[in-house]
Amino acid sequence: MSFDRSKFLQRYLDDATEHVEKLNKGLLDLEKKYDESILNDLFRTAHTLKGTSRMMKQIDIAQISHRMEDIFDIFRRNKVAATGDTIDKLLLTVDRVSELLKALANGETSESPDDIFTLLDNIVQALENQSATRKFQPIKIDRQEQKEEPVIKNPKKSEPKTETDQENHAYTSETIRIHVDKLDEIVKLMDGIVSAHSRLKQRFLDIQTIEQHYQFMLNQLSKKWISVTPSTDAYVFSDAFPKLFDVQKQLKHMRINIREDVNIQDLLTTEFQEKSLKIRLMPLSTLFNTFHRTVRDMARQFEKKIHLFIQGAETELDKQIIERIEAPLLHMIRNSIDHGIELPEIRKKAGKKETGLIHLSAMYESGNVLIRIKDDGYGIHIQKIKDKALSKGRISKGDLESMTENQLIHLIFFPGFSTSEIVTDISGRGVGLDVVHESIVNDLKGSVRVFNHSDAGCTFEIRLPLTMAMMHLLTVKTVDHVFAIPSVNVDEIVRMPSSSMIKVTEKNAIQLRDALIPIIFLHEILGIPKKNETIPLNLIIVIVKNGDEKLGLIVDELLDEETLVIKSLPGHLKNNQWVSGVVISGKNDIINVLHIPKILKEASNQKRPIIQPVPAEKKAPHILVVDDSLSTREIEKSILESYGYTVSIASDGSEAFEMSHQTHYDLILTDVEMPKTNGFELTRKLRNTERYAQIPIILLTSMDRLEDKKKGIASGANAYIVKGDFDQSNLIDVIESLIGVPKL
Repeated sequence: MSFDRSKFLQRYLDDATEHVEKLNKGLLDLEKKYDESILNDLFRTAHTLKGTSRMMKQIDIAQISHRMEDIFDIFRRNKVAATGDTIDKLLLTVDRVSELLKALANGETSESPDDIFTLLDNIVQALENQSATRKFQPIKIDRQEQKEEPVIKNPKKSEPKTETDQENHAYTSETIRIHVDKLDEIVKLMDGIVSAHSRLKQRFLDIQTIEQHYQFMLNQLSKKWISVTPSTDAYVFSDAFPKLFDVQKQLKHMRINIREDVNIQDLLTTEFQEKSLKIRLMPLSTLFNTFHRTVRDMARQFEKKIHLFIQGAETELDKQIIERIEAPLLHMIRNSIDHGIELPEIRKKAGKKETGLIHLSAMYESGNVLIRIKDDGYGIHIQKIKDKALSKGRISKGDLESMTENQLIHLIFFPGFSTSEIVTDISGRGVGLDVVHESIVNDLKGSVRVFNHSDAGCTFEIRLPLTMAMMHLLTVKTVDHVFAIPSVNVDEIVRMPSSSMIKVTEKNAIQLRDALIPIIFLHEILGIPKKNETIPLNLIIVIVKNGDEKLGLIVDELLDEETLVIKSLPGHLKNNQWVSGVVISGKNDIINVLHIPKILKEASNQKRPIIQPVPAEKKAPHILVVDDSLSTREIEKSILESYGYTVSIASDGSEAFEMSHQTHYDLILTDVEMPKTNGFELTRKLRNTERYAQIPIILLTSMDRLEDKKKGIASGANAYIVKGDFDQSNLIDVIESLIGVPKL
């Protein structure tokens, strides 16, 4: 009977992916210092990956692992540290293994990694040559420190296994792999149980209400019985009363029993909720540890020295949320590397250490997970934000001056906004931090805050719910509408007379423990009409918060507080920013869960200057494409015209400069390496003319060195795009961010 490997493919892919992560982390640790324990872990990981890959007939991965195993063994035997160049090559090898695994998972065929085999063979040969050279040098050996195990020549005469050895051999892992679909089934089952328990609690309340009504009616009958004269009716009353009291006792007994059942089920349901949701929780280390490689590679690319310090990686979060925050966190880390941390020589002049620090931390706070990304760079320059906002034409100078520093800083989350001097394949397109805000606030219903420390760094603070499945809620009523407010956003509930309201900058507020808190009627901010606008004598105010921001919501009634299952919004309501989801009450009513960050933002916007969108162009922007290659400029012209732009072409910088005198262009897209006048020279010449001093210029070239990008900045270009790194859609994104979308 043949061995069916397909049954074990997914398990192999999961294990191999973990091994790749271990190899990545181990190599980065090895680059910092030589440590025999690190080498031992790397050797074991490569050895395990080799064995499982051979069993699964993944020969290429097995051979790569075998060669890496040889390299780690040479390091151990020779007790030498790996050079930065060797680590680079080994990391490239691990990347290739990762690519082979992805191809296998997608059912794709991959090319044989002959270049990697050659690369690893060269490393082995170089290390062995170094080892041979050292053999001719006298080495003093301390026998007491020698830790090599003696060679057992006759394994048959080895000592028999002890009882302890047999116990260790019989040890099995206490963990098993469970497919995520099975976990989803458990969570769905938990959803049904919680909903059923909520209905049961409502049935208990219904019985309690019936008992109260019955007690009231019985009391009324008792009063009439006293005034009844002896007659046939009196006989009926005297016969019925004992039976009525028996029914009352039965109702009371039933209510007590159901209450006990509800309490017991409440404990079991709560425990089941907690345990079933914990199944989906994963430590953030599964994500955080992958950032070491990103920071290392980007720091080298920008010629900077950066150390990533991680704290609280053991903090657990829902697997779905972890998967969805990877891109936002990566954006912010890249932002710190590119915009925040200075070059070593600049840091040294400023009295800082040459190596910059990015501190990534996570912790639990008030039922949420708090993630901070802090760097010790030069922070956010407020004047740069003002200049960029004015140049974009989205805000007037008067409104800009009236904005607070906090409001100015949060402009960086506006789509298309970037303070980068030049657009590159890494940053500057203005499509990073707006994506962060969209993902964290709108999709995950969390919050993002920025703390700026001028010349001392910047901190991004992210708050996320532990899970997207369950939420503890406070239900309230306003104008006959019931809404739910997440308890994590509720600071406190106060009752005050309406006479306590005061006016502050034309807005209502209350004074609470020496603090002024703005207040607003919930129905007003939600746009719900109310027939009677009379302000009640006593106000019920729910103080909601998001970070340090607080707002008092005036409601008509407080209803209940309980943990309920959050249902996602249907497709046609996905863009509703006021509501983060819905819950089903015990009465089978659908209740909207309010998105408090949006409520706070809307209340704040009533006094914040309005940022106007960029007006649509009346005619298609005119772009000049400059390239000495006929095929290249024709391809670029075809792409741009398909997106609605008007395009002219020039064969070199000199021709382009002449054309610029005859026609006004809204953007110039130019190559760098050209005869007569290259792209750098063309850019400088255009910037020296009044007509093109502010017109966007994009350098599109195959020159990818950092020195060339610096020349691009110095020449005055707005964007520097490497042909090998940028695809068609990204090029269009850059153009749209600079001059807008053409009106087709």
